[in-house]
Amino acid sequence: MLRWRLVGAALVLGPLALLIWLDDQRHGGRPGIWLVGFSIVVAILGCREVNQILERALGSVSSRVNLLAVLAVLGAAAVPIVVPSSASPPTLEILRWPILGLALAWAIVFGAELFRYREPGQSTARLAGGALSVFYLAFPLACLLQLRILPVASAAASTSVPSPGRLGLLALFSTLLIVKLSDTGAYLVGRTIGRTKLTRISPGKTWEGLAGGLLFALGGAWLTHGWLLPSWGQTSPAGSPLVFALYGLSLMVAGLAGDLIESVLKRDSQIKDSSHLLPGLGGALDVVDSILAVAPISLAWWASGYLI
Repeated sequence: MLRWRLVGAALVLGPLALLIWLDDQRHGGRPGIWLVGFSIVVAILGCREVNQILERALGSVSSRVNLLAVLAVLGAAAVPIVVPSSASPPTLEILRWPILGLALAWAIVFGAELFRYREPGQSTARLAGGALSVFYLAFPLACLLQLRILPVASAAASTSVPSPGRLGLLALFSTLLIVKLSDTGAYLVGRTIGRTKLTRISPGKTWEGLAGGLLFALGGAWLTHGWLLPSWGQTSPAGSPLVFALYGLSLMVAGLAGDLIESVLKRDSQIKDSSHLLPGLGGALDVVDSILAVAPISLAWWASGYLI
C-alpha cells in the first residue's frame, strides 16, 4: 500500500512541480496561465467523479449541466489571468470574478432545470447535485486561481516585497507545501503509533496521526516564514511566527475537514475511492480533497495582509 501511495504521489507531484516551475515569471511564463490548464483538467476529472457519487446517492444527476456550471466558474476566475490588467486590483476585489462565475453557474443549473422539468420527483436532487458540484469543486479551484495572482496587500508600503506574480506563486507553493506535509505527517505517525480512532467516518485516522499532521503543518508554516519568504525577496514578513503558526494550524484543520467531507460522500455512496485513476491514491478527488477545503482559507489569509 505504501509503495503504491509513493508511486501515485510521484505521478501527481512531479507534473505539478513542473507546472509551478513553468509558471514562474522568471522562466517566461504568465502568472497563473499553467495553473488554469491544470485546474480545468482537475475540474473535468473531479466533476465526473462527483457526478458518479451523485448518481449513486441521489439516483438523478445532470452530468453535462454540472460540468458546464463548474467550467463557468473556472472560466470566470481565469479571466484576469488570460486577459491580465496592468493595474493590480484592490485586495478585497479578488473574488469578483469567481462571484460572477457563481452567478453564471446558478443560471446554468436553474435554467437547465426550468427547460427540462416534466414531472415532480427529480428536480430537487438535480439542483442539489449542481450546488454540490459548484461549491465543493468549482469555487475552491477558483480560489486557487485567485491565490496564484494575489495582489500585494499590506506589502504596498514595503520596499522588499516579491512582485505580485511571484507573491502569488509563493502563496500557492506555501499552501501546497503545508497541506502535503500535514497529510504526510498524519499518515506516517498514524501508521506507526496510531491507536486511538479519530472518527467513525474514516477509521484509518487516529488522534496520534492528527498530532503528527499538526506538527508537520507547523513545520511547513515555519519554513514559509523562515525560508520561503526571505528566499522570495521578502526579508521582513508582516506576520510573527505565532501568526504563521495559526496559518499552518488553520490549513491543517481545513485539510482534515476536506478529507473527511469526501469520506462522508464516498461512504454515503458506498464506494471506497472516487475512481481508480491513480494506483494507491484513488481518483482526482482523493488527491485534491484537502486542497479544495484549504484554498478559500489560504486565500483569506494571504489577502488579509497578516502574513505579508
